Amino acid sequence: KPITVTQNQKTAPTLPSNVTLGYRSGVSTTGYLTSVADSWEVIDINWQGATSEWFTLSPKNAAANSSRQPISFTTTEENPNYSSREATVTVRFGSDYTKTFTVKQNKKPTPISVSGGTGLTFAGYNSLFGNSINPSSKSVTISGDEEWTATATSDSGKNDWLYIADNWGPFDNSSTTISSTSSRTLYIKPQKNTDRNAKTRTGKITLTGQETGTKITITVTQGTNKE
Repeated sequence: KPITVTQNQKTAPTLPSNVTLGYRSGVSTTGYLTSVADSWEVIDINWQGATSEWFTLSPKNAAANSSRQPISFTTTEENPNYSSREATVTVRFGSDYTKTFTVKQNKKPTPISVSGGTGLTFAGYNSLFGNSINPSSKSVTISGDEEWTATATSDSGKNDWLYIADNWGPFDNSSTTISSTSSRTLYIKPQKNTDRNAKTRTGKITLTGQETGTKITITVTQGTNKE
């Protein structure tokens, strides 16, 4: 009686996937490679036009192993580009075939910039139905893709009149922090100028990019006139 002998197929290796590194130098992540039947080694990294090698990986070779083998990836330089970049890693296995996987480095954040003016002038007050109220607010648009903070200060010392907000409020005269996924519009609303000496007053709003450290100053001048 014939006997059937079955030979199992060779287990295909699995390579690291979704290897993504931050844009700064010294950022690390871990990917995993599994090769049950074959030893393996990295034989090439295609830097795809980059002028330098921007990450290291370790280890670069290992014997066959039924367990997932961790590979550490670490950036060696900051991405100078405002677009992400990729490299292709080629791995050769003991049976003399190759496979590739991709490593990505995130783009450098675009620094913040302001449209709508960095010098704003407001009237002292607004009159509605005979009552003096606060003047109307104004806004500036913040461009860029980094988180930023906005802090209002008065040139005379204590700030109890220059208020800021994102997305129309609530208005607050303390520091306001807005993430890159929130409103990109900053609203400025001074309180009515009730100075007994009828003096013009000035203040400033300092915008600071949390990733690049970019600083932008918006000067604010408020008179004593009616809006």
